[in-house]
Amino acid sequence: MRKILIVVCFFLGLAGLCISQGRSVYVIDFNDVVHGVSADFVIEGINKANAADAELIILKMQTPGGMVNSMERMIQAILASERPVVGFVTPSGAKAASAGFYLLMACDVAVMAPGTRTGAATPVMLTGGGDDENYKTLMEKVKGDSRAFLRTLVSGHRRNFDVPLEDTILRAVDAIDKSEAYTEQECVNYGLIDFTAQSLEDILTRLDGQRIRRFSLEGTEPRITAVTTRGAEIIDIEMDFRQQFLSYLSNPMLALLLGTVGVIGLYIEFSNPGLILPGAVGAISLVLASISFQILPVNWAGLLLIGIAIFLFVLEFKIASYGLLTIGGIVCLIVGGLMLFEGPIPELRLNIWQVAPFAIAFAAISLFLLQLILKAHMGKVATGTQGLVGESGVFKGGRVFVHGEIWGVINEEGLSEGDKVEVESVEGLSLRVKRV
Repeated sequence: MRKILIVVCFFLGLAGLCISQGRSVYVIDFNDVVHGVSADFVIEGINKANAADAELIILKMQTPGGMVNSMERMIQAILASERPVVGFVTPSGAKAASAGFYLLMACDVAVMAPGTRTGAATPVMLTGGGDDENYKTLMEKVKGDSRAFLRTLVSGHRRNFDVPLEDTILRAVDAIDKSEAYTEQECVNYGLIDFTAQSLEDILTRLDGQRIRRFSLEGTEPRITAVTTRGAEIIDIEMDFRQQFLSYLSNPMLALLLGTVGVIGLYIEFSNPGLILPGAVGAISLVLASISFQILPVNWAGLLLIGIAIFLFVLEFKIASYGLLTIGGIVCLIVGGLMLFEGPIPELRLNIWQVAPFAIAFAAISLFLLQLILKAHMGKVATGTQGLVGESGVFKGGRVFVHGEIWGVINEEGLSEGDKVEVESVEGLSLRVKRV
């Protein structure tokens, strides 16, 4: 009996080991602005975890927010996930602001690390403003839609039944109406998140063997999913090279630089055919800039102003405006840069401290090139017949020796052999000279 018991325990342990090895927890590391590229990354990660029948999906978040349409796509993927999704704002000092707040509320389990914050979810529109009644009406519609969406997420993920649901919803809506932001402990007290955790291991320990209440509207049968995280394999999902590259291109300042370099490079190539390098650099830069413009929210009026600025800088080389065209180009470049991207958060737009130095540096380069052009035009001609005017020579044998060349003399009267002369003009194959 003892031997049989040992054998049974051995096989039970082996079976338990095989079962634990079959479990997996997928961790999606989302540390980016919410835009099309980052949304695709998160959605692909969730789909991959569902396809592998992961025990749990953990979305590690650190984001300033971003674009609404990308956020909504991510939330749809979270709510439609077959496996529970845990939103984890980490590390300490990080935030899930604006669109990140909606993402956190959409997760089946919401967790924050100590020293993190979330909220500040007021929608932002950069068109219109002031006392424009149409703009105010539009903003009220946008806010009303955001409130309804947030109320649905909060009520469908009721996290703390000790806190009245109305109070939790009120706190969540204040993040829209009053741009309120909350610390991790305030979120626990208001029922906005489930608990706080120091690390990923803390979350796995706390959720091991727990029954997670999934998104369920009031009055409907709640969906419950039991999870076992002990011994589960941790699989990290990070952006691949393509996604990292596209995310890097979503930098507004880089997009402006690529677009400007592209136009300048092609102009130089068309003005001086055969240089090859400026044309190649310009073409590649324009292609990369077009990719950036597809990711970022572009204002075409701002793009037109930047085009006008470049045209004015180029025109300065052709017309002597004494710097007026350059000044106009600087103004157009600054205004166009500020208008170019209409992102809802500062990370998706350009500010005056980014655009002004760029415009001034660009103008300085243009003025430097203009100075070289003017210097070349105003300088003395060194080649051809015009280059002979003002040159010195020697009168010998009825001829003038200049630059190692022998020229005839039109006005040789009064000249003596060996006299030094200066060329006044060139007339055919003869020179008009004067004695020095």
